[in-house]
Amino acid sequence: CECGPGSSCTFSGLFSQKACICKPGYWDPGDRRKPRMCVACECGPDSSCTRSGLFQQKKCICKPGYRDVHGKCVGPCDNQPCQNGGTCKEVKTGFICNCFAPFSGPRCENGPCTSNPCQNHGTCKVSGDSYRCNCNKPFKGTNCEIGPCTSDPCKNNGICEVEEKGFKCTCSKPWIGKTCEIEFLVTSWCPTARRYVGSVLKFFVQQKF
Repeated sequence: CECGPGSSCTFSGLFSQKACICKPGYWDPGDRRKPRMCVACECGPDSSCTRSGLFQQKKCICKPGYRDVHGKCVGPCDNQPCQNGGTCKEVKTGFICNCFAPFSGPRCENGPCTSNPCQNHGTCKVSGDSYRCNCNKPFKGTNCEIGPCTSDPCKNNGICEVEEKGFKCTCSKPWIGKTCEIEFLVTSWCPTARRYVGSVLKFFVQQKF
């Protein structure tokens, strides 16, 4: 018949013309080869193919649960849907993921760090069946929750701001000082008041405020 490997032939029509019959897993690309040849589908295991559409392009005929993606039969596990090292198993309805502890969820996507337990921009890392937070200075604690402002060091309604080496208090009038602990009142600008202001400033310099 000269139809090539993966094929057989028959004679049909009024003039008993030769026709190549491709075996499963092979197809006739219809490219006017002489002789006509059946070539491998290359759609994947347990699949066959045919010609379809306006331009008679190759179409993969995939087994149940698989679909044709650009001329290949793709299964539910081929795209590795299971995260965090989970293993994928094909089932009639699609796939299931077998997760390793401590991960869970349909795709093993849930773990100790999923809820972002580390505060103040700390980074979460899975450790055994739990997690560990790597904290940015100056924060510490299991969840990086402890910082310079945790103890509310700014007195008299002062606002505490975290700095790299500690904290800074923004005081409301008339309070001043590192922790807004000093009340600064000037009732008049008489010479006595100026001397008072000078002594207060001298005190600040000595205390390195």
